[in-house]
Amino acid sequence: MTCPDGQDTCGNRGANVDAIGHSTTDEGIAPLFIASMAGSLGTVNMLLAGGANVRKISQGQRNPLIAAAENSHGEVVAALIEADAEVNAQSDGVVSALGVAAAKGHVQIVETVLRHGAYINFADYHGHTALMIAAAEGHTEVVQTLIDEAAGQLSDIPGFEQAVDLATKEGHRHIEQMLLDRFIDSSLQ
Repeated sequence: MTCPDGQDTCGNRGANVDAIGHSTTDEGIAPLFIASMAGSLGTVNMLLAGGANVRKISQGQRNPLIAAAENSHGEVVAALIEADAEVNAQSDGVVSALGVAAAKGHVQIVETVLRHGAYINFADYHGHTALMIAAAEGHTEVVQTLIDEAAGQLSDIPGFEQAVDLATKEGHRHIEQMLLDRFIDSSLQ
């Protein structure tokens, strides 16, 4: 990798690449989080090369992987996972990269985190799984990806019935029908 100053390596030159600043809500904000949220792949790579810790997220500190997933920065998500980010990390115990990607309809990121071991059945503090969130938001491709990923009977997937109910409640009839069709097909096997 070539660094901004043209050198071949991007050492931290004594800088603390994990230095924490604080937002107006007193959340801990590290440079890696800011670069991940902004989708700045070059800066993310430079921080990682300088030793930024992608796994140690302190209490009250925002998670860079979740920020990248939420903002649809697929290349940054891939770089963070390659650097050993925890794909099932939670922010404030509430949300995961899979959950925010499902909520935003970012199907490629959903596929990426699933491929790297994201828990398909993770539920947020409301008890909503990624399938439930995607169904409620009307994200057909994400719903399709999640049910394709699920093994076994669809009725065994936590939140499957609630996903059907949420799709119905939110007026996403095509998702409701898709889920019901898949349920019938899996029941006949």
